[in-house]
Formats: sequence, structure tokens, C-alpha cells
Amino acid sequence: MNSSNVDEASSNRSLLWQEIENLDEQRRYPRVPLNIQAAFVTDTGRTFSVEIFNISPDGLQVRCSVENAHFIRPQGSNINPLNAPCISAAIALPVGHGSRTLGLRCQMLYLKTIDTELGCIVGLRYVQLDLRSERILNAFFADHLIHE
Repeated sequence: MNSSNVDEASSNRSLLWQEIENLDEQRRYPRVPLNIQAAFVTDTGRTFSVEIFNISPDGLQVRCSVENAHFIRPQGSNINPLNAPCISAAIALPVGHGSRTLGLRCQMLYLKTIDTELGCIVGLRYVQLDLRSERILNAFFADHLIHE
């Protein structure tokens, strides 16, 4: 692949992600963009890594491979509150001058497959937030929303 093809592919990928980012603008809370890795664990014990794309006080959006998305939702099909899978996450969230490990339990809200090269976008909402996790999230948003 020559450099102009690489540039064009990169440009097309950027345009596609911009379109995706404009989806579902019915948000209750502001989103803070991130580009950090997180460890997820399914209820069956399968562990894998995802990229946290953005985070809000009520949930997060991740990007992952199609294979990892199938670990979260092996059955495919539509997701509704009665059949939405839950997953555990550990995220090293930047807080202050360091990071704090945020342990979360999340429920899948949506799964969108972009294509096999780009992967999937997964929307998750928090469930069972403990006091420690709430404090870490509050400190993170105090840092990021005030300084922007």
C-alpha cells in the first residue's frame, strides 16, 4: 500500500469515527474523551482489554475488536434491559497527578459493529457503584470538567 492509500484510509477512518461520535446525542451528562486501556472480565471469567473512548458520570463508551465484543455478548441479537449482559471493569483513571484504579460493574446498553477492521463500539452504564468508585469518578470529573 503506497503512502497516498494509507493517508486516504486514515482519512476515511477518521471521517467514519466522526460520524459515529455524532450518534445518540441524547446524553444526560457531559462526556470526557479518553484514550486509555481497561481490563474487562465477563461473568464467565474471560478477561480482555478494551479502549475507553469516553466516560460520563453514568457510563462509558469503549471500542474493541469484534472478537472481544462477542465475549461480552456471545448471543448477538438485540439488547434490552432483560437480556443485557453485565461485565466488570478495572480502569486506571487519571486523577490529580496520578491515577486511581476504578472498579466497576457495567451493563451493556448497545453494541455497534462498524466493520471487521475498525471493530465495535460498546455503550455501558454503571451498576452497583460503591462509595469508593463514586469518589474516584467525582474527583476525575472535578479535574476534567473544571479545567476544560
